[in-house]
Amino acid sequence: MTANEIIALAKEEFKNAEELPRRVADRLTDEGFDKDAVESALGYAYEYAHYVKETDAWPDEAIDFGIGKERDRIADRRRYDEMSEEDYRLAIDELVPSAEMREHLYTHRLSCGTFHDLAVAAAVPLEVKEKYASTEDRLEIRRAIDALEAKPGELFYLFDAWYDDDIGGEQTYGNAPFTSIDKVLSSIRVEASFYDDGDSFYENCYYIVQKWALDENGDYSKQYTYWFVREVPMYFRNDSSEINRHLEPGRLRFSFGAHCLGLPAPFKVGEIVTVDCTPFAPRVRGVVIENSDDPTVGFPIIYRDPFTRVWRMCDLRQGLWLEGIVSDDKPMISPMLRLSRCDGKLRPGGVLSLVRDYLDGDEAKGHALWDEINTCTDKHADDAELLALVAEIRAANDQAAPEILWRFAPDDWCVSDDDDFEEPDEDADAAGGGTDDFDPNDLPF
Repeated sequence: MTANEIIALAKEEFKNAEELPRRVADRLTDEGFDKDAVESALGYAYEYAHYVKETDAWPDEAIDFGIGKERDRIADRRRYDEMSEEDYRLAIDELVPSAEMREHLYTHRLSCGTFHDLAVAAAVPLEVKEKYASTEDRLEIRRAIDALEAKPGELFYLFDAWYDDDIGGEQTYGNAPFTSIDKVLSSIRVEASFYDDGDSFYENCYYIVQKWALDENGDYSKQYTYWFVREVPMYFRNDSSEINRHLEPGRLRFSFGAHCLGLPAPFKVGEIVTVDCTPFAPRVRGVVIENSDDPTVGFPIIYRDPFTRVWRMCDLRQGLWLEGIVSDDKPMISPMLRLSRCDGKLRPGGVLSLVRDYLDGDEAKGHALWDEINTCTDKHADDAELLALVAEIRAANDQAAPEILWRFAPDDWCVSDDDDFEEPDEDADAAGGGTDDFDPNDLPF
């Protein structure tokens, strides 16, 4: 692109910014970027200038940042394109635990960007993420790994955390401060020794580890938050990086942002699937109401919230949304990673069974149900409301609705075989404790 073309593009795409200086356009011309690469580099630069430098101008620092990120992106794409099929399959084996999802991804090769998103989102050790991540993500992951080594005066604070069925949300308990990560891991191992393999409570347990360091005023400042599953750090948040503070999606990419993952999936409309986001959330089962191998299109299911007992709908490519669980304060394993078919026998007359039989693999019926739930129920419904919607759709399409769908009363419905939860306690708190209760500046040392 010529310098004049680049200036015109910037004026069109970034209307709130000042006019791009010619010296900047000349720099981009010298890079030899195509139009997409120029627009991408300008986008990175504008974000940096607007959010970090708080200016609508184009400072050299922002342009350096944008050009550098685009160079890395081009190099990452080249490396991924050169990855052999064997290496690709090995990466999928290491990152995706669901056998059904792995088989599907072997023959549906991911785009470069989605592959790097998968590396960040996978519930694997940070060292494995680092191996497959993009250049930018790899640097951030390496910093987080290196920060697990404490320098003199630095400390770690350990929180026990778990999903609590009784309140339908996270509970945390402040354990103790430690001067090294080895002492943190020793404490975790001691605690694990009290539980048998497969213990249902410990299955929902994880650990939050905060890294604190002294700032220029001699006060403790939080540097990182890590989430450990057993002894393995899998997710983290950089609490100190200035750019990550301003560019919030980047700050949360390695924790909360990891639950959004656009993978293609082999499951068809009407199939019952098991969604496993443990230990951060309970397992749930739901019925697929729409699917496409295009990862930019939604993959919604209907499932029963195990705490409130209402039926909810969510797009699994955007994460599992349960009341009281999803929060940008913590990660959530993407439901796409462990997604599997549920082969269990459904209770005759149960809601899942009736909805599954109605859909019967028909994409049009699934799309109609999606529209009705979005329009009529704010994405959730009780048994009667859900089945009434199915009946209305059938009637609108001149299909004979089963008698059971018309003669309903809320107390008469059979529920699915996975509805074995107690009624919610309205007086229960949404969560207990909290990781913000700890301030190392209050410690007596």
